[in-house]
Amino acid sequence: MKKLILFTIIMVFYLLYTASLAYPSSTYEDPFTLYRDTYFIAGDKDGQVKFQLSTMVNLLYPFKSGAYIGYTQKSLWYLYEPSSPFIETNYQPEAFYRYESNDNLFNIRLPFIDYIQISPISHCSNGRDGEESRSTNKYYLEAQASYGNNYKIGINLQLFAYYGASLDNNPDIEKYTGHCTADIFFKLMSRTVDYLDKEEVHIRIGGTSLERSWIETTFQVRILSSRVQPKFYFQLYHGYGEFLIDYNKRETAFRAGLGF
Repeated sequence: MKKLILFTIIMVFYLLYTASLAYPSSTYEDPFTLYRDTYFIAGDKDGQVKFQLSTMVNLLYPFKSGAYIGYTQKSLWYLYEPSSPFIETNYQPEAFYRYESNDNLFNIRLPFIDYIQISPISHCSNGRDGEESRSTNKYYLEAQASYGNNYKIGINLQLFAYYGASLDNNPDIEKYTGHCTADIFFKLMSRTVDYLDKEEVHIRIGGTSLERSWIETTFQVRILSSRVQPKFYFQLYHGYGEFLIDYNKRETAFRAGLGF
């Protein structure tokens, strides 16, 4: 199975590279860009400090092939404790192909579709040994659709499945994560009005039932002026699976800080 996945990835990258030679990018763009939400937020003595870093890199830069490597790291930091220990860190490298509707190799635009993303391998683990070891391997299909320009409303859906022996230390994780996540969002994205270009509201949900599910609500708003790059970032999380180590424990936490 692993050899077949590796062979498929190599062949896809080869075909994308061959095609991209005929359609190189005409303008410079940094091959590294932000990927998932990147933030530093803090809550009360139970919620403590949580932060996430996420980036992706174009593998065949400067061609718009759509082949990427992504990396996301999420940590729970008990900063208020005397020794300020890191309680949990989840590491998530992945490889994927992204077809962006308005910026792709073939200059084809799909109505209402922002992008379609396919990943043959997305690994997540907490880097621990023994009984506290947690890890998953999954493949997924993700798509995002939206409507509007200055005011944009949309939805992001990800369908995924686990494979391999990665569930040995967390065999029942599927009962809490299910095989689908949804992100319903509203964004203000005016390019002409200074105060309407950074506000976002996201409601993300997942799980298998009302009893075993999670919901994460985030709100991002500019700081004084749109010229200030960081944003105020507010997050309310309720349910299971916020971190791998306690994927089967229900948590509720409100945190606020900066988003980037």
